[in-house]
Amino acid sequence: MTWGLLLRLAGAKTAVLMIVVGIALRDKEAVAIGVGLGAGAGLLSFRGGQLGRVLLLLLGLDVLAWMGTAAVANVADGEDFVAVVVPLLLSVAAALTAAAAVCDLLRRRGRHVGDRRAALTTAAAGVLVFVAGLGVAQLGLFGSPVAAHPGDIVLAMKDAKFATERITVPAGRITVLVDNKDLFWHTFTVDALHVDARVPVKARRRVTFTVPGPGTYTYYCAIPGHRAIGMEGTLTVTP
Repeated sequence: MTWGLLLRLAGAKTAVLMIVVGIALRDKEAVAIGVGLGAGAGLLSFRGGQLGRVLLLLLGLDVLAWMGTAAVANVADGEDFVAVVVPLLLSVAAALTAAAAVCDLLRRRGRHVGDRRAALTTAAAGVLVFVAGLGVAQLGLFGSPVAAHPGDIVLAMKDAKFATERITVPAGRITVLVDNKDLFWHTFTVDALHVDARVPVKARRRVTFTVPGPGTYTYYCAIPGHRAIGMEGTLTVTP
């Protein structure tokens, strides 16, 4: 296996995974990134493939940044199979894509980065990381999934929206269970109450805080661009 072949395989695999998962979760951003990765893989055959390598490198790093951090967090928290396997598989595929793109670009510039054996070793390492991460998560070595408790306010996030945009609670101490059903990170943020729960891909987080009342507070997702497309709601506190 050469770096060029690994780049084609990893790029195409990441593209397909992003599109399939994006369609399954109705996540337009994921589908768009998948299409971009597919275009990059196709451009590898166009005029030397330089544009394709650069596009695959940039998109691979973008997917790795979001999915890699989510995979680490979900593995550490012992999340369920789906919550671990989706970001872990995408992050490994994206890491292989980015690594192969860098090495292929360097090789094209005359740098010695190894070829067949190095590319094959890199691909094998990616498979081992995926298997090991999945095994560690399911053994629950570092943590256990967040579960709902009686009295929790369950707030789901899907399609870059809060399932409930108006929450009414009495003044005092409350607990919100934030359930992220999307492919990308979200947050449950209430600036006035100093609340900022960051929720990885397909994961849950519980946050307990005190709300003085009566009054109203705005909660929103602090991930760049998410509030701008309407990801916010109102927390109303009664006496």
